[in-house]
Amino acid sequence: MLVSISWFLVLAVIAAWSAGVWALHFLVVWSLSGAGALAEPSQKLETLALPPWIEVWLPADGLLAVQSAVKVFLPWVESALAALPQAVAWLSPLAWLVWGFGFLILLGGGAVVHGLIAMTRKAATR
Repeated sequence: MLVSISWFLVLAVIAAWSAGVWALHFLVVWSLSGAGALAEPSQKLETLALPPWIEVWLPADGLLAVQSAVKVFLPWVESALAALPQAVAWLSPLAWLVWGFGFLILLGGGAVVHGLIAMTRKAATR
């Protein structure tokens, strides 16, 4: 009876593992497939201005340094965001690989628990 309960718990954990990997895969694919659209609005960043009440508190040199850093960094971010939807093709094999490793670890843990239960039963009958 104890062996059946242990295998039931192992199968329940495997089911939870499978659902978790599937849900995470779904969320990552969903977010990456829309990431390419985020690269487009960056052209509007140059037209944005800070409110006058914030400009009073910021030094002019610091504001210019931040704006120039954003202009230098922005093309790199745009190219990375544009390339993210292409990474979706690699995500499914990666999810299957992670799921498979987790499945084998959980199955091995169930086998170890099964062996421990069998060993304690043998020791108790002696």
